[in-house]
Amino acid sequence: MLGDQLSPDIRALKTADRNRDVFLMAEVHREASYVPHHKRKSPSSFFAMRYFAQNLERLGWQ
Repeated sequence: MLGDQLSPDIRALKTADRNRDVFLMAEVHREASYVPHHKRKSPSSFFAMRYFAQNLERLGWQ
């Protein structure tokens, strides 16, 4: 998942099986640095990804 796909309405969640499928989210330096960003944008995006991952875990996703 990418940082701009943090929604429970994405197709990947709707078509996945909680008992079989695993979601992987990675904080990839190259994705965060290929263009200049405000110094708070990357940390904010990473925080949002971590928060979303915690919510997925609460819903039973791995």
